[in-house]
Amino acid sequence: MFKICFVFLIAGGIAVGQAAGVDTVFTTAFEASENYDANEELHNQNGWTCTNTAGNGLLSRFSGEGQQAYVGFFDPLNAGETFFSTWRPINFDPLTGGKPIVTFRTKMEIVDSTSAAPNKDDFRWDVYNSEGQRLLSLDFDNSTMGICYLLQGDTFFPTPNTFLHNAVYDVEIKLNFATDRWDATVGGTRVVSGQPIATNSVKRDIGDIAATWVFLNTNSAGAYVPGDNAMVFDNYSITAEAFNPLPTTLRIVSVSPGTGTLVEMMGEPFRNYVIDGSSDFMQWTPIKTNMPSDGVILFLDEGVASSPMRGYRARVQ
Repeated sequence: MFKICFVFLIAGGIAVGQAAGVDTVFTTAFEASENYDANEELHNQNGWTCTNTAGNGLLSRFSGEGQQAYVGFFDPLNAGETFFSTWRPINFDPLTGGKPIVTFRTKMEIVDSTSAAPNKDDFRWDVYNSEGQRLLSLDFDNSTMGICYLLQGDTFFPTPNTFLHNAVYDVEIKLNFATDRWDATVGGTRVVSGQPIATNSVKRDIGDIAATWVFLNTNSAGAYVPGDNAMVFDNYSITAEAFNPLPTTLRIVSVSPGTGTLVEMMGEPFRNYVIDGSSDFMQWTPIKTNMPSDGVILFLDEGVASSPMRGYRARVQ
């Protein structure tokens, strides 16, 4: 006979601060009451800046929503440009501030090119750190109507999701700097789940979140020729909040003298966990290490038959 000792554990995870509630890092609705002038370009208003010279500004397109911002519609003033990007510097450190959950939200519409300017382009939300390094992008390809994402490289990762012209979508990018993972939803549908915020040792914070127009088409001379399509956006906000990880629990699913003990751990998705075993509750030996995408680890402890008593604990790596 052998005896199994079951340990139930609740773990607090990474300590990142005790701040409660949600902080608004930056928010704007691009209204005249906020001193946005629809007769001027967006850049140079209220701290917004840009790279390159293509179309950007303010208009009223969403019914009942006042003014919106846009990138697109008009060709760049200077030849040779391949994109246009505009952003409002944020420079927020979520870990030092104790609020590592950063959420970006906006309302967005992709306006198609006209027949007079048939080329179709890319529109993106680019997340940069405070050192000007791009961490990730959520991409809307107007030539395919597909939604993709990029990490730090130039590789496009397609999703099975698409978008429609002249449809207004609520877009959300949620970044968890405690677990180094991010998700994105478009129109309430999750399009990205559990991807790394950064794939190398770059600084992990928020410098800005930019609206970007990337030109896709060239003429016979090799010059980029954008369409008169556009991305219109409104109710742009960035918030930060504390990370309250799910409790970590262990339970024994089954015990078999012939095969071992089946143990289940439930915790926070995309966090690294180590599960230790012990026969005396003094010396603990790692028996399983994993980063579960769904927060669940199920493993068989085959060495339990050699021990008259067995306990388990889980910890964040």
